[in-house]
Amino acid sequence: MKGDILDLLVQLNNDKSLPVDVTLEDIKALAMNMLVAGSETSAAAIVWAMTALMRNPRAMKKVQAEIR
Repeated sequence: MKGDILDLLVQLNNDKSLPVDVTLEDIKALAMNMLVAGSETSAAAIVWAMTALMRNPRAMKKVQAEIR
């Protein structure tokens, strides 16, 4: 079987002979959770990096100089 997780979920939705009942609402919710999880991880990493930089002014100056 080829495809990704969304393909599998759609197949589960279309196959009524299985004991698992996956609705389109379930599929949308799972897709949204996957997208949000990816962006929350990045945001958390940026917050932690900025916090570390604020606690270390010398490192902050180096980063600012490199960016400029």
